[in-house]
Amino acid sequence: MKTKQLCKTRAFSLVEMILYVAILSLVVSGIVLIAASLLRTYAYMRAAQDISQSATVVLERLTREIRFANDVVEGSSTLDSTPGVLRLASVDEGGNPATYTISVAGGRISIAEDAGAAVPLSRSDITVSNLVFHHVAGTETQAVRIDLTLQKSVRNATISKQYRTFVVLDAS
Repeated sequence: MKTKQLCKTRAFSLVEMILYVAILSLVVSGIVLIAASLLRTYAYMRAAQDISQSATVVLERLTREIRFANDVVEGSSTLDSTPGVLRLASVDEGGNPATYTISVAGGRISIAEDAGAAVPLSRSDITVSNLVFHHVAGTETQAVRIDLTLQKSVRNATISKQYRTFVVLDAS
């Protein structure tokens, strides 16, 4: 008795193979584009967060130094222009007279006490593109308005944020 074996093999035709490869290519390229977009968005959000954190640290320190100052030394300050320099007559931690100078050096905000070395306040990866101090003197009070712009470069783009604060000198 002869048994007949039926062996059917199903193969893909050339047209089907090209169609499957085209569909797979579209799906893979779509996934790659979405992943690249997500990574770019994450980088921009991280840069904006870094700028915001740096601005918080810088503005809190500047606010504290200005608030506790006795006077703004107008003659040696650069006011109403960028990059601004603010010199404050104050007292140090020991109660001795001191002069604090706030300025921009190498794209970073720094503060120096008397003739001491400048201490950077802002991060090295964030650039200060604008720092303007406005001295507002009334009959009984003094204040300083600060205009600050920070920026960070990320993926061939620059993220920039502007900040403004107003600080009244407590000693005035």
